[in-house]
Amino acid sequence: MATTPVVRFTGLVSGIDFDQVIEAMLEIRRQPIVRLQEQRDRLRLQSELWREIQQKLSDLQSAVSSLLNKNQALPFSATSSAPELLRATANNNAVSGSYQVTVKQIATSTRISSGFNGYTLGIGAPVDLNTTLQSQRSILGTVTAGTFTINGVPISVDPAVDTLNDIINRINSRGAGVTASYDAATDTLILISVNTIALGSSADTSNFLQVAGLLGSSQNFDGTNYVRQSTAHLGRMRANVPLQNDNLRVTLSQTTGRFTINGVTITYDASVDSLNSIIQRINRNVPDVQAYYDPMTDKIVLVSKTTGSNSVARADIEGNLLDVLGFLDNGSNARAQVNLGRDAIIQVAGFNNDQDILRSSNTINDVIPGVTLQLLSADPNKTVTVTVGQDKTALKNSIKAFVDKFNAAVSLMYQRLTEKPVENPKTEAEKKVGLLRGDNTLVFVRSTLVREVTTPVSGLPSDLQMLAQIGIRLNNDGTLSIEETKLQAAIESDAGKVFRLFFNDEYGDGVVDATEDGIAVRLKRRLEDWLSSLPVAFGGNSVPKGVIARQPTLLNLRMQDIDRRISELNERIVREEERLRRQFIVLEQQIAHIQQRLGAQISGFNTQA
Repeated sequence: MATTPVVRFTGLVSGIDFDQVIEAMLEIRRQPIVRLQEQRDRLRLQSELWREIQQKLSDLQSAVSSLLNKNQALPFSATSSAPELLRATANNNAVSGSYQVTVKQIATSTRISSGFNGYTLGIGAPVDLNTTLQSQRSILGTVTAGTFTINGVPISVDPAVDTLNDIINRINSRGAGVTASYDAATDTLILISVNTIALGSSADTSNFLQVAGLLGSSQNFDGTNYVRQSTAHLGRMRANVPLQNDNLRVTLSQTTGRFTINGVTITYDASVDSLNSIIQRINRNVPDVQAYYDPMTDKIVLVSKTTGSNSVARADIEGNLLDVLGFLDNGSNARAQVNLGRDAIIQVAGFNNDQDILRSSNTINDVIPGVTLQLLSADPNKTVTVTVGQDKTALKNSIKAFVDKFNAAVSLMYQRLTEKPVENPKTEAEKKVGLLRGDNTLVFVRSTLVREVTTPVSGLPSDLQMLAQIGIRLNNDGTLSIEETKLQAAIESDAGKVFRLFFNDEYGDGVVDATEDGIAVRLKRRLEDWLSSLPVAFGGNSVPKGVIARQPTLLNLRMQDIDRRISELNERIVREEERLRRQFIVLEQQIAHIQQRLGAQISGFNTQA
């Protein structure tokens, strides 16, 4: 609900606008608040400037960290003379040099597909030529009613009435210029014509050509006729209906059962589970194999997820589903087709007495120290040279990144320390200018950074103790400049020596110890100290320990103090306003009383007269 503003009528007796007088007096009282608000605004802008500097130093800290990690700043790399055969990577345990590798054989995975004793078509039974399409359990049972086109001639099909023989006879009698027949050996339809055979039309309303595997078939010429044949046998499984309703050639011995793959038990219920759901269950529960159904061959395929000459164990526990699916090596019906995986075979000159080295994986990391070989293809007649060495480009990039971040931090501090305030600033950016001019903390941080990068590093040879000796010189404004040629020459000459200029790891443990020195080591210690967010007590408050990290917090505490003072002054002004109004009301009343008495006296004089 809106608040109804207070309406005051002042000065009705005296004729003085007391509201205006009170407001003028209070405006004078508000001047300290205005000055405090301006002071608070300056503190807020100073806090933003410190956060900007804090971010630049944090960026520098990240760049410095890469120069403290030899694996990152100066990693080993490996190259292959034949990346189409093998690729190579190296870690910090590698030894520089060249290695001659021959990839004789790559590792492959074991692959098992459905197979049967004396039957090659697949899992499904051949179609019945004299059963209506709709009654077929196989994929033919999914044919839709309508028309399909051969050589521009539409041919009708009604799966509720037509058998496959009916369709064959209809094709042969419609004058489409082709002869259709059924091949019992392959369970396929064959179309023959002296001319090329065109199948399908945008006006087709039946999917018969797709289901029969004719639409995607190739057109072959045998020297006399053009031939198109189903790409898969017509009795193949639907795969998405319960197993007991699908076109299994071998009868299930019971509706429910169990089988194992690599020791993992899979249960099934043929009245509910389809072939697809069984496959999904295998893939979900057996971690080291992948199963899928191939509709082109009407077979299930199991592929080991690991390479090497290891088989995949399979067994029926209850029921005969694996035998029905052709997945047993020697079942009542099944003769699974097993392509056992192979081990990788390589030769590395000088290793294993130049004899073959066998591994179950194409990723080999235990032959050449610190080097991982990734085999991609085999060529027994080709020798691949693997060259291992330190990646000197990475060190150069790390140094350049360090210089960039150092310059960004020092330049910003130099700018804030030397810029003069803008007269009559309008924008916040203009108001920030000069707020940190000559700041003692900032002077200390900047001068310390410059000193740390220009002081010689202890414990190193005299020819490489300073950045200037690798082409990095100090400018007048405290920033650094890189002489690319000199830096590149120093790195090419001895990259490890250059790295030690930043981190002289005397103990070789990759850990910065108390006695160790280096440009990056010094900056690490300084930045960790300055940017530390660990809380410490300060005047009854908790502030970050770091001299840079604490600046925004200290300024915020001052802003909070100003907010309290502003609040107190506002409360005082409210009380002052109430006091003044009471005084003016009394004054009005006194003036009214005086006027009333004067009026009475004047009236008495007039009466006497």
